[in-house]
Amino acid sequence: MGLTLAAGFLLFTGVNAFLAVRRLERNGGLIAIPLIGGVAGALACFVLPYDGLEAWWWAPLIVDVGSAPMLIYVAVLGIVKLADL
Repeated sequence: MGLTLAAGFLLFTGVNAFLAVRRLERNGGLIAIPLIGGVAGALACFVLPYDGLEAWWWAPLIVDVGSAPMLIYVAVLGIVKLADL
């Protein structure tokens, strides 16, 4: 179970990074698969049998472009659009 979650984290993080770079190269906005990779990585931190790994549950949410970075991007974009009104 833990290895499946870790593999899902790696897969979705890679896909999100690829999509983000490709989209930004074309001067588009950020696009990613939201939260799936980061949540899978956070769950893997709790399930994998390594001592102390639970303390790093937050790291996958920051590393995955579709998690915290995308939420911050959307929040800033929303604030900018509201400020322009």
